[in-house]
Amino acid sequence: MMKHKCWLLLWLLSGFGFGRDPFQPPITTPCLVSVPSLQGWQLKGIIGNGTRYIAWMHEDKGRVVAVMREQPFPLREWQIDSFEPEVVKLSAPDSCHPQQTILRLKEQA
Repeated sequence: MMKHKCWLLLWLLSGFGFGRDPFQPPITTPCLVSVPSLQGWQLKGIIGNGTRYIAWMHEDKGRVVAVMREQPFPLREWQIDSFEPEVVKLSAPDSCHPQQTILRLKEQA
């Protein structure tokens, strides 16, 4: 009998015997209150087919960046959702207010 009480005491002290405090909000992953804007980013070209595309973009600072689905987007808060022949769809899934944007090739005049 004493052996069972010792195991019960160890179990209670280990933390497994305690549930979540019902008066505290559940623990969640915090969302990003602000994400960098993609305003000023321009899609300049896309090459590829099927599931493998590479897109070239001008970032807002004027630098040309090559992006692929397999690599993180230069602004880590954003991710590439899909490539199409003339479109790249991006989203910021960890934002408190889910954001999506579409960058399209512009016709040259």
